[in-house]
This record gives sequence, structure tokens and C-alpha cells, in this order.
Amino acid sequence: MAFPSLPNHPSLEVTGPTVKKMPYGILSVAEVIDLPAGPWMQGLHYPTQGCAGNSYVWPGPCNSLGEPHDPPLSVTVTVTWSYGPAYTFGGSTRYPVLAKVVTNPATGVPSTLVAEGLIPGVPWAQIPVNSKDPVRVGDIAGDRDFPITMRLRLSGAGIPAGTVAATDLPAPPGGTSSASAVFVVSDTGGSKTRDGGPVWVEADVFTIYGTAECQPGAGFKDVAADLALSRLDSLEGQAIERRLWEVWGKLAGRKAQQDVPANATVMDGLRRLEALMTDCLGGVGTLHVPRSLAWCLKCARAIEKDGGRYVSPLDTPISFGLGYAESLGPEGVPVPAGQMAVYATGPVVIRRSPVIQHEVLDQWTNKYLAVAERVYAVTWDCCLKSGVISQCGGCDCP
Repeated sequence: MAFPSLPNHPSLEVTGPTVKKMPYGILSVAEVIDLPAGPWMQGLHYPTQGCAGNSYVWPGPCNSLGEPHDPPLSVTVTVTWSYGPAYTFGGSTRYPVLAKVVTNPATGVPSTLVAEGLIPGVPWAQIPVNSKDPVRVGDIAGDRDFPITMRLRLSGAGIPAGTVAATDLPAPPGGTSSASAVFVVSDTGGSKTRDGGPVWVEADVFTIYGTAECQPGAGFKDVAADLALSRLDSLEGQAIERRLWEVWGKLAGRKAQQDVPANATVMDGLRRLEALMTDCLGGVGTLHVPRSLAWCLKCARAIEKDGGRYVSPLDTPISFGLGYAESLGPEGVPVPAGQMAVYATGPVVIRRSPVIQHEVLDQWTNKYLAVAERVYAVTWDCCLKSGVISQCGGCDCP
């Protein structure tokens, strides 16, 4: 039985039990790199090996299948504009403007084709071509004059850059419009498909700290620094997870639609996230799920132990984060009862500084304070997939 602190009660101080760090979270799946203090603590970026292109087949001139090289391709491109759900900012109603660009035919179009959309008064924004879901191009105020003229600009794939489609978008919330244009892709006939340069990944830089504060008597000053360091070290992973969950939620909230259908079962949702991540990255990513889901997945034999971490049947590392708030979805909005948010990213790398410690006596309050902190720069390779799934449906376990 644990007793409360009793200053007047004589007792013998002994060593307490060693508390084991929470396993199988973000630190079990991430690459952790300890760095000396330096400019990287202000931010860093790198060119990723994933998400930057594809591999293609070039048929021989006289192959056994009789395949000719692709002739120049005539393509119809259609852009559809619409609105996302309204929100309030600064006392006014605003609407996200969504765009979806599709081509006919949908295949055979070089990946060098770039589509950009323009809202009057907002910078050009790139729009993925033949994406399953519309993307958010920008936001507009609900009290502006309507209709507004939307423009689509195409470049790459051997065509000159320029505005090739314009249309008027009626007032929200129900306004939609579309426009089409026909162009000839000239770099498919007898020319190889050319991908662009690397995709750059930027780090999220933040600080995690632990503290200890008390009156300086009774030997507290001698142990304060160790106590602050212990608190930093024991809950380091959980703090990183809380930060990442917040950032991923904000990024996912910018999507017009999540990557997993609403109310998907655990198995269907995670299978879909894993497949989407692999397709986006071109390699093995990472699944991030709330810790309570581990029981369900273990019961269903859907996860396997791999050293100090768990992986999916296809060897995708899974982080069961204690800091992943299962009740908070994209944009920090609570998810419906019986559901939870899940994310998938590329490989995670955690760079951290040496521990920085400070100690000070506040003479106004006569309290002694010790602080232990570290700077972290966390990256995840180029892709983020998200969804809200049922908490434990579909696991076939009691």
C-alpha cells in the first residue's frame, strides 16, 4: 500500500522500482539520430528518394509483341471546381475551394504534366492530375461577389505553359463548375517519360523538456537536475507522439476527403492505408495507430513481433503510440463515438540534440528549479495518409 507524504512520520528512504519505458511506440519504429548542437536546430530539409518519380518500360524497336512506340497523344483535360464545408474565421464565413483534374484517357499521360489552379487574389496552386479526390486550392470569403472566374494552367509533357481553361464558379455552398480543353502531348511519341527533380522534405522542429521545482532544503538541490532529466527521458516518446499527432491532424484537415472511407473496419482501414502509402512512397512506410488497438490486432493475429517493434503481415512497421489521441481526428476535431483516427507516413527519422540543463533559484519565491530539455527535428518521408476507422470492429475477437 502506498502512503502519502508524511513529513513528520519517521521512515527510511530506499530505492524505488525501475520504471520501464513504454515499448512499441514511435521510438521503436523511427530511426533516432543524436546530433551535436548546431544550425540544424533551426530547421533542416533533404531530398527524398521516395515520391519523386517512377520507372518505365521502353519497348524495343522490333520486339516479339510487335509493340510500336507510343504515338503523340491527344488528351482531354477537365477541371471541376467545388466548395468544401464552411468554417468561421475572424467572425466571417469562409469556404475551401476544391479542384479535381482528370484526363481522358486517364493512362498514358506523362507524369511531367503539371496542372495548376488559380483563384482570383490567391497564388497559383498545383493540382494532382487524375487524383481520386479533389484537393484544396485555397479559401474564399462567403461575402465576396460571385460568380468568380477560376483558371487552370497546364505545363510540361511537351506542351507550352499557359492558361487553357477558365470557368465561372457560382456562389457557395452548392456552386460547382467545370471546364475542358484538348491538347496534344508531344513527348510520348518516340520520347521517354521524364520525371522532375527530387521532392524535398522539411523537418518539424520543437523542444521537449522536463522540470523539477521545490524548496531548496532537504537535499532537493542535489537531486533536482537528475529528477528533471529522468522526467524528460521517461516520457520522451509520448511527447514526440503528441506533437506528431497534432501536426498530422492539421495536415490531414486540409484534405477535402480522408484516404479511408468513413466507418471502415480496423482491418480494411489499415490495409487501405498501407497500400496507399506503399503506392505513394514507392517503398515501405509506417503505420501510426492508438495504443488501445494493439489488443485487437494481436488477437486477430494481424501483427507480428519484429525485434523491439510490431509489423504488419507485409512488414510495415507499426507505432502504437501512447501519445496518439484516439479521440482526436483531423484538425483536432473529436471523432464520433466508437471510432478513432489513424495515420500512415513514410519512414520517420528523429534527430535530437544533446540534453541541455539549467538550474536556478527564484529568490522571490525561494524555489529551486531544474530544467532538462532537448531540441528535436522529426521528418517523415513525403507522404501522409489518414482516416477514421471503427475502434475494434472487424477483428473477429471477443
